[in-house]
Amino acid sequence: MGRILTASEVSLVLAQGDAHIAAASKLWRDCELEAGRDPHSFGEMTTWFVEHEEQIVGAVGLHGIDWIARRARAATYISPPWRRKGLASQAIRERNRMAFEQLNLNKIEVAVRADRLGTLALLGKLNARQEGICHASVYACGRYFDSVQFYWAREV
Repeated sequence: MGRILTASEVSLVLAQGDAHIAAASKLWRDCELEAGRDPHSFGEMTTWFVEHEEQIVGAVGLHGIDWIARRARAATYISPPWRRKGLASQAIRERNRMAFEQLNLNKIEVAVRADRLGTLALLGKLNARQEGICHASVYACGRYFDSVQFYWAREV
């Protein structure tokens, strides 16, 4: 696998080729099912695997890229055994840095179910700005949940 970014404990590896694409698809399907969303809702996206201790522990990605407005929606998934170890923070910082510096995006958007308190705290730690709340916008586990909209903007 060709490493393209390395933070202190994680590497981001660009998903390329059929085997990588299949693995990325499975990770995003798991992520969407866990969140109670349609696992086919991402459409075309750029995915980087999160590698730690020589194994793939998750993925970060950008989807719905709008090259005119220079914005995209972000996705992050870390496998349950690897959560709460700081890996998501490192991977998100690297993904955002690459989105702004290499892809020349202006804004990265992310929506989180309002009951995902750990994720909400993580976004606060990563200086994501809250943009709003969409009430009863996610249906999962037999009920509706609010989602909280956040973003990062290119610093000018």
